[in-house]
Amino acid sequence: MPYSYHESTHLSRENALALQSLSTTGVLPRDHYWNTLRTRHDANPTRFDQGNVVLAAILDRDQLQRQGTLAANAPLFSNTGFFSYAGAKHTLNITRFDHWHPFLGRLFEIVLPPTPTPAGQGLGGGTTLPPVITLPPPTKPPVNLNPPPAGGGGGGGTTTPIPTVTVPEPASAILMGLALAAVLVAVVFTRKVKLRTAQATTAPVIA
Repeated sequence: MPYSYHESTHLSRENALALQSLSTTGVLPRDHYWNTLRTRHDANPTRFDQGNVVLAAILDRDQLQRQGTLAANAPLFSNTGFFSYAGAKHTLNITRFDHWHPFLGRLFEIVLPPTPTPAGQGLGGGTTLPPVITLPPPTKPPVNLNPPPAGGGGGGGTTTPIPTVTVPEPASAILMGLALAAVLVAVVFTRKVKLRTAQATTAPVIA
C-alpha cells in the first residue's frame, strides 16, 4: 500500500459498528469512541488528516454531514491517488485485500442507503411524516322558516298556522327593479313628447 498505510488484520468492535452504521444509515455511529475521534478531528483537521488516511476521509465526510451539506449516500472516499490505487488493489484480489486491510476493504464494499425523501427524513434516515388529510368543509343544515308551534298543555287544542313568508330570489328582485326602471323611463319619455307637441300647436305663426 502507498503512503506507508498499515492496518491491523483484526477488525475491531468499533470499526465493525461503524461499518454496520454506514451500511444502514449512511453516517458514523455516535458512541464514545467515534465522538472522541470527532473532537480530535475537528480541533485540528489538517494535523489529524496527516496521520490517519482512512479515518480522516470518513471523518471529513462525517463533518460535512453534521453541517448539513452532504447527503447520506455521498461517496465515502474522494477520487485521490491513494484511494484510486487502493481500490484497484482491492478489485484485483478482494479476499487477500480484506485479510490485510479488513476495515478499508469492507468500506470499499459498502452499499450506502439511498438519498432520504424530503418528507421529514434527515441525514442517515429518519421518520417520515404522515400525509396531510384535507377534510371537506362542514355543511350547514337548512333553516326552517316555519318552526313548529310550542306545544300547549294536554288539552289538545287547535293551533293557528303561521303564515309562510316568501323571500324573493335575488334574480327576481333584480328583474323587478329593471322592469320598474323601464316603466319610469317610458313615462318620462311620453310626457316629454306630449309637452313638445302641445308647444308646437300653440306657438304663434309669424307672417
